[in-house]
Parts: sequence; C-alpha cells; structure tokens
Amino acid sequence: MIWCQKASQSGTPTKNPEDTMNTIIYIVGLIVIIGFILSYFGFR
Repeated sequence: MIWCQKASQSGTPTKNPEDTMNTIIYIVGLIVIIGFILSYFGFR
C-alpha cells in the first residue's frame, strides 16, 4: 500500500493492470492491422 501512495504522490496516477493490458492489446492490434494494409499494397 505504501508504494501505491508514493506513486500517486509523484504526479503519475497508478493504472489498473487491466488498463495496461487493454493498452497493449490495442497497440498490438493497430500494428497487425497496419501490417496487413501494407502487405496488401506490397510494401512489406
């Protein structure tokens, strides 16, 4: 609990692990979609 309070006092709000996973999945999904689009046009 103490490290959570220190992290929130330093100015950066603490994120839930679910938010972090959702962000990672979103970024990976965007990379996959961009890869499909580029390979469709032959830029790979």
